[in-house]
Amino acid sequence: VVADSLEKLLKVLGRKKEDYFLMVDEVDILQADINYRPKLEKVMDYYFTFKPKRRCLVSATLNKFSDPRLRYESYFDFPQAYNTRRKINLYNTNNINASLVQEIKKYPQEKMLIAYNSITEILNVISGLEDELKQDIGILCSEQSKDKVGSYFANLTDDNELPNRINFMTCTYFVRIDITDSYHLITVSNADKEYMMLSVDKMNQIYGRCRIDNGIL
Repeated sequence: VVADSLEKLLKVLGRKKEDYFLMVDEVDILQADINYRPKLEKVMDYYFTFKPKRRCLVSATLNKFSDPRLRYESYFDFPQAYNTRRKINLYNTNNINASLVQEIKKYPQEKMLIAYNSITEILNVISGLEDELKQDIGILCSEQSKDKVGSYFANLTDDNELPNRINFMTCTYFVRIDITDSYHLITVSNADKEYMMLSVDKMNQIYGRCRIDNGIL
């Protein structure tokens, strides 16, 4: 269940809640987003209503906690058994959309996934592409943005593959999904707008959506 629905779920469970185990996955995302999503604070409030042996927090990129109660939680570290180093091309630009159009055109055959947390800017990028390319574009975003993106609205296939050759995704898809596909990955961080600025941890989360070996081209 998503964080915003946890309260509703616990009300449905009532006293039977004691029979369940609460696992908060991707807790680093909760830590990072809590400043502009107040409901996330309640997740930790509910966390402490569960007994210690019926709760846990999970993260691949754990940050330090400020809540003193968490100092007394049991802690388990599972070291990574694989090499995570990879080649990254870093582009600095004062015109993100124009740069994206150029990058998209570099790969005319293989699939692409572009993490860009702005529906408006994604549509601006698409408007700069030739009609031929526009025919195979999908936007992975929330249902609330469905009307805004129109026919570009898309979801992963039943096999968790990318639905189109050129795929954009907003922060709705930055975490908690598995992609079993091969693709070029472009991640956009815009420091001029807070909601479009990405931390290194967030970039690692986006990269980690790919669940097959050597899937990132």
